[in-house]
Amino acid sequence: MGLGAFAGARCLVLGAYRMTTPELRQALRELNGKRDAVVYMIQSEKCIVTNAMLLPDEPDHLIKLTDGKHVYILDAPQVAWIKIG
Repeated sequence: MGLGAFAGARCLVLGAYRMTTPELRQALRELNGKRDAVVYMIQSEKCIVTNAMLLPDEPDHLIKLTDGKHVYILDAPQVAWIKIG
């Protein structure tokens, strides 16, 4: 696959750093239902959310993405990297 396949995609690579919940919310704030998010977790499969939208902060302060059909709850310290495109 050539680099052209990733044109317009943004990647956030975290390495050994563990992201906090407020930092993850900040990184995902541009998700408005028009872009896909691929979230790679440290010790599990990737999570693909098409037409992803970040749900507003709620009293539980969990990071929640939706595709309009499902809600995906992300554990910020377990996120290895994210591709938004």
